Amino acid sequence: MAGERRDMSAKAFDDVFIYVPGAGQVVHIAEGDGTNLREEDVREGYVDYIVYAQYDLREGIQEADGGMMLSGEYVRDRYTQLADSIGDVLELAYGRRDMTFIRLEKRTGEPGSKEERHGI
Repeated sequence: MAGERRDMSAKAFDDVFIYVPGAGQVVHIAEGDGTNLREEDVREGYVDYIVYAQYDLREGIQEADGGMMLSGEYVRDRYTQLADSIGDVLELAYGRRDMTFIRLEKRTGEPGSKEERHGI
C-alpha cells in the first residue's frame, strides 16, 4: 500500500450492508467504537475491531447471528475503506470469503437503490 492514497473520510468507513443470496441473509458491518474491546483482548495484542450482524430474511427480518472481528492493527490502517473488510467478514461469518454478495447502498433520494454484485 506504499504510495497509495487513502480515503480517511468518515464516509469511507460508514456502515456497510450486503445481501448474501446463498445464505438468505443481510449482513450489517460496522467499525467498532472501542467499547467492546476487553482488557484481555488488549493484552493479547488487539487494538481495534469490526462488528457484524447477520439478519435472516426467510421469515421477516430476524437477527440470526453476528460477531466481532478483532484486529491487531487499527481498522483504518488495515483497510482503505470499510467495504474492503467484506471478504474477511464473510470468512468469519460463513467460513468462506468467496461467497457471492450484493452490496446494498443507501438511497440518494432517487427512486430505487443502487447495488453492486460481487463475488470475491
